[in-house]
Amino acid sequence: MFSYHVHEKTILQCAIPALFLLPDYFQAVTIFLDASSISMFGLCIKDEIPEILFMFLIYHGVTRMLYKNRSPNLQLLKSAQISISLAICGLQLFGTPPKRYPYLFELLNAVFSFGIFALFWCYLNYSMIYGYYFSTHSTQKQQTSSQKKKKLQ
Repeated sequence: MFSYHVHEKTILQCAIPALFLLPDYFQAVTIFLDASSISMFGLCIKDEIPEILFMFLIYHGVTRMLYKNRSPNLQLLKSAQISISLAICGLQLFGTPPKRYPYLFELLNAVFSFGIFALFWCYLNYSMIYGYYFSTHSTQKQQTSSQKKKKLQ
């Protein structure tokens, strides 16, 4: 686990459980998986396989075709994410960083990917807490209303 390409292994540790959430949270999980695949692009450049960017684009296209019932806001968010990711990947591939900051583009990729990961984490926690609270709250309401009906009878 702590050998070569640790980043890929840690991304897999997050991506595999996220795949279990795919049926319930398709939109959020695909955004997360887009970010996780783009976050590894710098390593693909180091391994001299920058062609993998086209595979990332194919994955993005397939996920867009599979789920067309998105809200306009979510389409805008996903388009912005992919545009920013492609710009960062383009900078990593073709750009020359300033001599003072030789790892600037890798930092941009890491910070942007972390932002997506953090938003995904917050969204899932909010969804779980909100869903649990309201499912518990509605169950309690149903129980009290059924108890009141029994008392009235």
